Amino acid sequence: MGAYRQLGVLMETRRSESPKGHTDPGAWISRRYRRPLEFATLLNGLTATLIGALLFPIFVSAPAALAEVPSCTANGTQIRGNYFDGMYNPGGAMSPYIGVSANITVRYAAVCDTDPSQYNQASQSLGNFTAAWSMISDSAKQAKGWLQSGYLRAYGQSLVHFAEWYNHAYGYYDAFGAVVNPGEVHQYWQQYYPDSQGDFHSNVDTTRFINVTGSQLVYGWSGYSQQFSGETAYLSSDIAGGASYPASFSSLQVQTQPTSWQSIPSPFLKGVDSNPGRWSVQPTSPTSFNIWTQNYG
Repeated sequence: MGAYRQLGVLMETRRSESPKGHTDPGAWISRRYRRPLEFATLLNGLTATLIGALLFPIFVSAPAALAEVPSCTANGTQIRGNYFDGMYNPGGAMSPYIGVSANITVRYAAVCDTDPSQYNQASQSLGNFTAAWSMISDSAKQAKGWLQSGYLRAYGQSLVHFAEWYNHAYGYYDAFGAVVNPGEVHQYWQQYYPDSQGDFHSNVDTTRFINVTGSQLVYGWSGYSQQFSGETAYLSSDIAGGASYPASFSSLQVQTQPTSWQSIPSPFLKGVDSNPGRWSVQPTSPTSFNIWTQNYG
């Protein structure tokens, strides 16, 4: 809450300078209590590798359950946080890219039961969520800001599209959209394209959800970090997908100029898995990877 409201037009369908190879209709949702992947280095069980180099070993996995996980308690403690399963570049001087794009397959994920909070547009709350998204973020460890879009599911609710903007000088702004279904593939992308609506835009397919000016996004930043990930509020919740139907991140691209996009360089991204005992992340090509839940509960 407390987000600066002069964000341009939300959910305006228009033609944008989209990267090549991305189409599909959209919808969405949002969240709270989160940090970019740079903060995942503080989490237990962190794993890392490079996409575009050697692939991870494949974990022996079982499909994720289609029911809620009974308890939000992990190791005897119910700790709400931000837990990641995906790929990212820490950013800085060696990472000048100003936008990101991914085609992400929508997959169901269960969340734990003992926190029944739900996402809510009016209160700018994400609830007890599990999500998958692309993000452009501040590369500094202070987490001064980010812009992201993806899909999200909270306790007892359907999967929906969402977008979020955060700047530590202004606060959060979350936007939620229409219901999406498992198996759909949508383009989630963060774009630098100065026009009358703003400088940076958080998009789902051909729909803009959030528009911000450069100063609203990058105040106090030390460079850009490019991130693609699943995320949960609790370690006992499922990440999107199962072994036989993973959540696929494909056609990963970065933006170099307002109308110029390219496939991510190789190697470029590092893997992160906050919960390797339950979740998996595996590159499948230089520009794609999968995430999934190994087991239930």
